[in-house]
Amino acid sequence: MHNNLTKVYEYMDSEALEKGMKCKHLAKHIEQMLHYPDTFLSDACIVADIGMTFISPEIKNKIEPLLPSEKEVINMHPIFGYKLLKDFGLDDLADVVAIHHSPNGLEPLGFNFNETINEKLQKTAMQVHTIDVFIALITDRPYRSAFSSDEAYNYLLENEKFFDSDVCECIKSLIEMEEL
Repeated sequence: MHNNLTKVYEYMDSEALEKGMKCKHLAKHIEQMLHYPDTFLSDACIVADIGMTFISPEIKNKIEPLLPSEKEVINMHPIFGYKLLKDFGLDDLADVVAIHHSPNGLEPLGFNFNETINEKLQKTAMQVHTIDVFIALITDRPYRSAFSSDEAYNYLLENEKFFDSDVCECIKSLIEMEEL
């Protein structure tokens, strides 16, 4: 798997790779804290937004609010990533990437992966989503300044039903230890 995963990195633009590396770094801490026996979570985190590589910079870096049609394009990035990862035979990672922003599936887009994705992969997708959102919040964006780690953590808490509680607890601990 790692050989194919390394090849996938070559497809990532610098922006997706930089965010992926930040997500992977946080996921590595979480894997240790939760005593995970492998690196599947951090592997999934680094490629979670690989589909953004296929979105035009004019949309990704837009300062003004996105038009509905532009939001639809952005919302397709998990499917773009899914297809690329499937092409490399990274099926489990592809499944996680496909639903990492939509733990309830992608029915609005005509996809229903959750019927075929096992519970462990769904849990991983929710964890990837939580890490991905946290990193996005603490990163400067073209349309807003970065949140502090405390502000980002509070956002996760205020919207807790959309995020993985184990990952949120780990983030809280890392903030308290001044690791974030």
